[in-house]
Amino acid sequence: MSITQSQGVVRPVDQAERTAGRTSLTAGLLNVFTSIWTGVVILTFIFLYSSIDALITFVNLELLGWTHIEQFPIRKFFELTEYEWYHWWPFNLSIILLMVVMVATMARRVPMNRFTAGVWLAHVGILVLGVGSWVYFASKIEGDAPIIRRQVVIQAPGAEPATLVALPGARTSVETENGRYDFQITSITPEWPILSGDDAGKKAYSVNVMVRQGQQQFVRQLLAGYPQYTEDIIPGQGRAVKSTGKKLVDEQLTLSLDYLPQEYFYIDHSRALYVRQAGQQQWNQRVIEHLPRYHDKAALVSVWDTPAIKPFGQEIQPQIEKGDALPDVEVRVTGYLRYARLLQKFVEGGEQLYPIAEISMGPTDGSSRQLRLEAFDKQAFSAEQGQIQFYWANTREEMAALLEQKPPVLNIHIPDTDISVRHEITLTLREDPNLPFEPIEGTNYSWRVRFYEDGLGDASSGHFSIASVEVRRGEESYLRMVADEEARTRDLNWPLPEDGSAHAWRDLDTGIEMTYEPGREPGLMTLIAGPDGVMDDLAKELAKSVPGIPPDVRDKLLLVIRKMSGDLDFRYLRAGQAQELAGGFQVTLDEYIRKGRWDIRPEVVPVSLRDPDAGEQLSMIQVEVRSGGQVLKHWLGYHLFAFENEQYRFPGRFVYSPTLITLPDGRKVELLFGRARRGLPSPAVLEDFILTSHIGGFTGDTGSIRDWTSVVRFAQDDGNWSEQTQRVSVNAPVENQRFWFFQAQWDPPVQGSS
Repeated sequence: MSITQSQGVVRPVDQAERTAGRTSLTAGLLNVFTSIWTGVVILTFIFLYSSIDALITFVNLELLGWTHIEQFPIRKFFELTEYEWYHWWPFNLSIILLMVVMVATMARRVPMNRFTAGVWLAHVGILVLGVGSWVYFASKIEGDAPIIRRQVVIQAPGAEPATLVALPGARTSVETENGRYDFQITSITPEWPILSGDDAGKKAYSVNVMVRQGQQQFVRQLLAGYPQYTEDIIPGQGRAVKSTGKKLVDEQLTLSLDYLPQEYFYIDHSRALYVRQAGQQQWNQRVIEHLPRYHDKAALVSVWDTPAIKPFGQEIQPQIEKGDALPDVEVRVTGYLRYARLLQKFVEGGEQLYPIAEISMGPTDGSSRQLRLEAFDKQAFSAEQGQIQFYWANTREEMAALLEQKPPVLNIHIPDTDISVRHEITLTLREDPNLPFEPIEGTNYSWRVRFYEDGLGDASSGHFSIASVEVRRGEESYLRMVADEEARTRDLNWPLPEDGSAHAWRDLDTGIEMTYEPGREPGLMTLIAGPDGVMDDLAKELAKSVPGIPPDVRDKLLLVIRKMSGDLDFRYLRAGQAQELAGGFQVTLDEYIRKGRWDIRPEVVPVSLRDPDAGEQLSMIQVEVRSGGQVLKHWLGYHLFAFENEQYRFPGRFVYSPTLITLPDGRKVELLFGRARRGLPSPAVLEDFILTSHIGGFTGDTGSIRDWTSVVRFAQDDGNWSEQTQRVSVNAPVENQRFWFFQAQWDPPVQGSS
């Protein structure tokens, strides 16, 4: 007997009553799990759960605070992929409950006899389907592995063997006892026709490798499976065997094609950080769990002018696996951006003099355009086809000179003499085809200017200006491209060869020196900045004759407007204040930076400008590297694959841009952000690739593809490749050691291959 107490009343509880209570509870639960309404409720939940993602696919979540993401499925609110949505615990629990209800209902309400055999078979089939699907998706791992067809094996004299990935543009160098060899893949032809020999009529995979060693240069052609047809091609002369009598220019150099094994596959929707010491080839993987997928999270100070970003919250420390090369280096993830790009800006707070002005121009009653002008940049100093210009002047004299028209100037000097010529270029051969040569007295040189071009180049290569000068030295003629930067000046053979072959650079003629000074054509609007003292003195002087000139113009810009009559209108621009111009227009100085520093941060790309097919390929993470009591912060871009070196960089396809950092103790470390990877059960290589197209073939511009087929081999236990090849197609997967392989994508022909 047991005793219970309630509200001060003590009474005995009979054992039979307790047993009856348990029986009643069991019966109640059994009634619940065998009720038709329970099954209806569970099925309704499964239906709604499966439909809600599609029904609310285009919900605008701005009301929930995610203003930088406009429309996306509701599952992304929970940071779940489609696979994870249907593998989340609410859905799994509902499937388990449905299976339990079916088993309990069948056992209690449906007797097993010949009349109910069909019902039992149907329900058993559903149970098998549910349990099988659960087991399948619980153990499923899906990813992809890039299998590149070949690599070039390099055996240079007196050097260790080296390899070069067979991708157009890939390059490497090898130091040898004979000097340095440079190698570059210039072109790849998957179906090169063999025209001679015992294999005439067959087609082979061809790789052309440009080889440079000292002054020697040639292209070596390699055919996969046919090493006997290896030969060299000399640029401008054709096959080496025709000009030298030998197939190979450098017989000490051996190049051959071999398989390029793939040992890993990269898991879909996973994220990992790769770490290694600089100079190493092998990456160490650190898997990142619980990283956001669809919502930007970062400290606002770490990005450019991006609203609606929530703070990251708790930092994420990637899992350090056994064998990590840098176990003492702690790395934490402190930011994530779904779709962003790194942007370099010049900001206040430094000591570098680099004037930048951002102005807005437009009608006084309408929208305006923003312009960014950089005084020290040879191209960015002007806008609107040169009608708006921005300069820095250190003195009043320089300011005055900036407002005057200045023609381009060619300076000529004969070394070891006092002969010099300064020529203002007012006419060129482009305007006057009969322009005569100008002789240089006391020498056998004469010259004439063919044309000049200012503001060439770009931000990456640098901006420069050139003058093309035709030079005669006695009976000899050549063309000199005179740049405003001495290092860019070159001589060119001239005139062109009569056989139509391309012209070539020649050694610079040291008997004559030339320099080029670009001209200046003042625009309709000129902004001028200068030191405080110069600007103040100018303001005081202008205030005497120009009404409205403020006496204090520190950190202000002088605005000079050139009227149609030729007169100049002087004004000052203050930040945030608009100056009205003729014709109902106005100009506003939005920002003026005189001294500052360059800062690189990510900028979130607006949703309207995003490529919907980009996926995570433009995502970024911010990491904090903690070592020696110091914290280093860096943004890392996304990599689809963690390749070993820059040979795999392939524009438009493969990205390779690891981040190099220097730790406080002097060690250099490389970091790379991408997907997690796992080892394949056995490495795979690509023997051949077959493209099946519709009638008319694949042109490179039209989608006339019917099927892709990769012919692969797998490594065997003895270290050799399988003799039997296997054909992997889009809808015809191949199994190898419990892994199924199917063709996911391919690389269409690009320039440099066919």
